[in-house]
Amino acid sequence: MNHIYSLASGVIAWVGMDELNGLKAFEIMRHLVLGAARTDEDSDSDTDDDDDAIGRLTKLTSRDHEILDSFFCRSYWTRLWIVQELVLATKIQFVCEDAYLPWPVVHQLFAPNDSIAKGGSIFRALPFALQMNMWRARHLWASRQIRGDEPRSPPSSSPISTMGPSSTQLNLLQLLNKFNPCRCLLPKDYIYALLGMCSDPVRELIVPDYTAGTTDQAVFQAATAACILEQQNLNVLALLRRFVPGCPDEPDALPPPLSIATASSWAGEWSTVRIIRPIVEPDDAVQMFQAATAEVGGRKTVFTSEHNMRFAQQGVLALSGVVVDTLGVVEEEVYPYASGWEESLRSWEPDGLRGRAYKSFAAEAGGEVAPESALQAYVRTLLLDSGYTIRAPKHGRMTADQITDRRELYERWASESRAAAAEEETVHGKDDFKFPQCLKWGTTRNFLHGWTFGTTTQHGLFVRTHPDAEVGDMIVLLRGSPVPIVLRQVEDRDHSGAESLIMQQHGQRGLWRIIGSAYVHGIMDGEYWAGLTDDEDMEFLI
Repeated sequence: MNHIYSLASGVIAWVGMDELNGLKAFEIMRHLVLGAARTDEDSDSDTDDDDDAIGRLTKLTSRDHEILDSFFCRSYWTRLWIVQELVLATKIQFVCEDAYLPWPVVHQLFAPNDSIAKGGSIFRALPFALQMNMWRARHLWASRQIRGDEPRSPPSSSPISTMGPSSTQLNLLQLLNKFNPCRCLLPKDYIYALLGMCSDPVRELIVPDYTAGTTDQAVFQAATAACILEQQNLNVLALLRRFVPGCPDEPDALPPPLSIATASSWAGEWSTVRIIRPIVEPDDAVQMFQAATAEVGGRKTVFTSEHNMRFAQQGVLALSGVVVDTLGVVEEEVYPYASGWEESLRSWEPDGLRGRAYKSFAAEAGGEVAPESALQAYVRTLLLDSGYTIRAPKHGRMTADQITDRRELYERWASESRAAAAEEETVHGKDDFKFPQCLKWGTTRNFLHGWTFGTTTQHGLFVRTHPDAEVGDMIVLLRGSPVPIVLRQVEDRDHSGAESLIMQQHGQRGLWRIIGSAYVHGIMDGEYWAGLTDDEDMEFLI
């Protein structure tokens, strides 16, 4: 499939008839591109400034906004097989009835244009609400840009030999995240429809098979294994179980997530709409942890695909890591900042934190500082509940002034959302308008789908994790993963024959199941535990 579209002299992309104002949308896009070109020509004028240029460029009527919304909200843009074809095609002509729109017009909407603003573009100059409906086409544009400089991978007799990070093409994990909201009829196609955009080694590892002998879970598990082998790390583990429990547009059309009780915990829920957050950048302590070369049984414990993936074909990962702590209190906050939330959260926290010594990354702090309370960490990490934090800065510890500002913002949001809910419950009701988006986008926009979940460990660390977490689950830093992972030991009766044989051969007393990733304050937020890398590694069969 990838050769058909990438080698074609041109591709005609039929977007449908004009019932959704496709012809008018073509005209508006041409108008925006021509307006940007005029702005560029006038950029030397002494009477022009950026605000005037952007103002001229974005003089769209409310009707224009509706037309563009309708055009980019078509299901055409979220059909994954079509997405692959458009990414791979060399030349594209969009067709609506008898009108044509060449790809270069769409390209100019998203391409950098310093005449609008430094580092800006037509897309960035448009109202934010309109940007949110154009993301489908922007993902296409970004993927085509990356592939434009992509050298084709040479064929190899050993896919693993050519695996490794690449800065010139999207890897499989990036594709899984970027096009996650796109839809397919068959669960397997959520993987197979991406293969044309993948590297040759990934395509050699995953061969499409629609027979009943290959289950959906087997395909998802192969995709997770390919992500690990391609990147030579465990980044994918942090993104396995971030499914969204509902979708406002097509709640009945979404496939249910794999059952945690029956599925391989590292198979990945690649057919579901998931909460896509960037993996939080590891701080220096975690980087030190990953770089450590402690030995267990004479073997270095850094991540290597040869050692850690040796049982992957039998459905088992052999990983090593350090236990951080055990979950002690698990409680769900469905509505953050509901009445009594502060008192409830304080009641979770043990009297005094009995963990290791904390140190501040900020030099001006001067030596050891007291750890944050769970309440402080809860306020500061609320941004992580947003599915749109990719533009958010690193989540460092807030100053007292910042905490005050955030509290004032919350109070303003609470007042406005209550007033809006009274007028129009379906738009601004409790289920639709939550505070985390207020922090990022202001008091009038909200796009959160998912859940808010908090726990504290036996030693008082505040943790944000997944709804499946239970008291007694272990938080582990695995070699090769920049994010802590929550693991649970599997009961003996749940072991398969192959798993039991692996345990017997390697002297392991049990298997572990991945429950999800964990955001642990004190590791990820600008503090670290002294002597973390001195702990003895354990091996986990997952």
